[in-house]
Amino acid sequence: MDPQEKVYEAFYHYDFNSDEGYKQGLQQVYEQYIDMHNQQNPTEQITVDGIDKSAKSILSLQAKVFFFCQKTGDILSLDDYEVWKSKYESHSRPVTDTVTETAAEAPPYSSNYEHLVNLIMNNQPVPGIKQIPNVVLDPSTGSKHVLKERKKPWEVAEPTGGEEAVNETTSTEEAV
Repeated sequence: MDPQEKVYEAFYHYDFNSDEGYKQGLQQVYEQYIDMHNQQNPTEQITVDGIDKSAKSILSLQAKVFFFCQKTGDILSLDDYEVWKSKYESHSRPVTDTVTETAAEAPPYSSNYEHLVNLIMNNQPVPGIKQIPNVVLDPSTGSKHVLKERKKPWEVAEPTGGEEAVNETTSTEEAV
């Protein structure tokens, strides 16, 4: 079984209803949502019971993912999990077959942090990262510049009078 599948299965079977830390966190999420909603819509004040079901389920799922990832240290992508969950619950085929097919359909993506670290540490290619070849261009193939270089302010042609005008200003500054 793929390590990411183990994370999905652990998340699927985790008992959030008996976890007091999750319940308190979810309550805070609901309160923040209510505060934000009530500030944006002062004429339409709501309570926890007034949050519509779709928003409540999204908030709950996001809180579950946040709490689970924080507690276990695993990384969980909601999109990948939803795909896995629909195939896991359908039981039409074994889960391992469906996950590999999903990986073939979509660009390769691994949301498991430890897996990514192992790939990088073992000098293996990371899925979803484009490999750019190291190309050194031959200097002779480059274009040549044709414009004259701009003169620096102190290289600009001096006014008529040359050094005398410069010496006069210098001597008056020294006198002061």
